[in-house]
Amino acid sequence: MKVIFTADDFGAVPAIDRAVINAAKAGKLNSVAAFSNARRSIMNVKQLVKETANTEIPVEIGCHLTLTSGRPIDPLAGLNHMLRTKKDTRFREFSKFKCPKKNKVTASKKAVKDQIKKQIHKLEKEAGIVVAHLSSHHNSHYWFDPYLEALCEVSEETGIPMRNPLTVPEWKNTWFYEHLANKLRWNGNSQFETDIGTRIVDYEEEIEEIVSNFDLKMPSLFDASHYGPPARIGSSPKKIEKWTDKKLKGLNESVSRIGEGDVVEYVVHIILDDYNRLDEFKGQSTRGAFAYSGIERKYYDRRMAEMRSIMNFKLPSNVTFGSWKDLK
Repeated sequence: MKVIFTADDFGAVPAIDRAVINAAKAGKLNSVAAFSNARRSIMNVKQLVKETANTEIPVEIGCHLTLTSGRPIDPLAGLNHMLRTKKDTRFREFSKFKCPKKNKVTASKKAVKDQIKKQIHKLEKEAGIVVAHLSSHHNSHYWFDPYLEALCEVSEETGIPMRNPLTVPEWKNTWFYEHLANKLRWNGNSQFETDIGTRIVDYEEEIEEIVSNFDLKMPSLFDASHYGPPARIGSSPKKIEKWTDKKLKGLNESVSRIGEGDVVEYVVHIILDDYNRLDEFKGQSTRGAFAYSGIERKYYDRRMAEMRSIMNFKLPSNVTFGSWKDLK
């Protein structure tokens, strides 16, 4: 029984990057998903490599592919429908992400596939690493069939393992609501608000069918139970402590259920655990050299709870860290 603990969203926000490095050095993570399109992502990945070079638990760095944050590597490469405006070449925010008209799907798939390759290439060439795994920011490569096919094709062609698109626990599927709404509108279904429950099940089955057509290296499961939605009410140190206890309890329960021979990837979204600096951290992704669209600042308090939880978590004696390179 093996686990891979991956910290997402590395490379864009200093408080997130420092939290990831600290957790990795403490032996709490063995995998990091890094952006390649943030202004300082390459420099930050180099710092990650430097500071974790001698950690007891090796850290494998993957490319956190994105179609919904920052800017594309080449904004003129057939991605116009994904950009905010002709002058503002940032990707559209994820709630406005959409598939192009049906007569342009083939060209759009090619552009997405090319963008995936360019993001991987930049991380490898400029940061001097070998990308160990692939993941999708906001799961945006899963929302439309052509984009998921593009991701699977790149993973199969390059031999780079990818995150399993099928998420557990099942209730997390409801997070696809807004994205499915886009998909249903594209398919001409105006009743998405009433039949979304059925469509979520159908969508999961559709993803599984697409993935089964490729020879991919993936973990047995992708567990997103430690990651939670933004708080709908104001936070406080006491609430963060309450969220921490809940997350830690859930993580222990989930790990205890891992099956013999399984390799399960757990995703964490963390930030430095300092509530007094919360407003400062929120400003880091919106101003100056660190400005980067596509990371939800409303979730930063919950990231603190995730950080505290993961730092207090201890693997059971019968579970060990797994490696992306050993996946078959």
